[in-house]
Amino acid sequence: MSVGGLDLLLEWVSERGEGSWGGFRAAYDWLQAGQDLEPWETASVIARQMSALGHLEIDWRRSRWTASPPMLTLLPSAGAHALLTGGRTRELEDRLALAREEREDIFCLDPIEQALAPSAVLIACEDERSMRDLASFLGIGSSYSVAEQLAAVLPDLDSYLPGTEVAAAPAGYGVQLLGLERLDWEDVENEQEPGLYRYQAPEGRRFRFLDEACVSHEVDLSIGAYAALRITGVKGWLKWFRRSLNGDLEVRLGAPLPTLQARAAALCSGLAPRRSGNCLVYVNVPEEIAAAIATSLGQELTLVG
Repeated sequence: MSVGGLDLLLEWVSERGEGSWGGFRAAYDWLQAGQDLEPWETASVIARQMSALGHLEIDWRRSRWTASPPMLTLLPSAGAHALLTGGRTRELEDRLALAREEREDIFCLDPIEQALAPSAVLIACEDERSMRDLASFLGIGSSYSVAEQLAAVLPDLDSYLPGTEVAAAPAGYGVQLLGLERLDWEDVENEQEPGLYRYQAPEGRRFRFLDEACVSHEVDLSIGAYAALRITGVKGWLKWFRRSLNGDLEVRLGAPLPTLQARAAALCSGLAPRRSGNCLVYVNVPEEIAAAIATSLGQELTLVG
């Protein structure tokens, strides 16, 4: 989808406030009609990107979404650069334009266009107080480095699984098991061993994690993949590449980060992860935040450089 199209999608989400997954997908399909898209440019991919950036809260099990409240937050190790995240209504855009004209303690950078997410809005402030004054002027919340705050309280895998227990799925309906050595899918007949299973269903793909006690849990791909990796002891999928300032966190597409972990990584820069081969790459991630993400998922962070 064109950059402008994704900005319009964010505005639609922000003005509407909440809705069904079917409604979101219909809005995405309408906005991208007639465009030449890559196979991976699907409504679900865009929704996950918007969720990672803090624009959306998504309940995949109930097929519902809600626009997040708008707020300003400082990026870690980036001076006094603030990121505007959450919902972005037309009224908020107008107030930001007014602040840009009237306030001398801020400098609104040009929006950073992104291929698979709405444009990132960064604002250079004199200091944290200037950011909070701007948030008050805009009538929204503010917080010092949401990325660092999230990293300090990330839930571990055991926090996700209670209450997800379901009866075993019927056999023979397009069942596949996630192979953990290469993170690829293998056809199987039914849930035979602990691991993550994928099923074809009328409403789309469904995922179930079979634990060591042979209890089946309905999960999403990210939780199920790391739960399966943990019980088999397979590690090393998360890599952190040192750069001159902070680093890049590389995540395999076959085991994407859960929502909160993805948000902690994405809000280090305000940019959606870029696709690189079979990986997603989050930029400007401090080593301590990358390590906290890995620990919460039962993984060991591989340091490169």
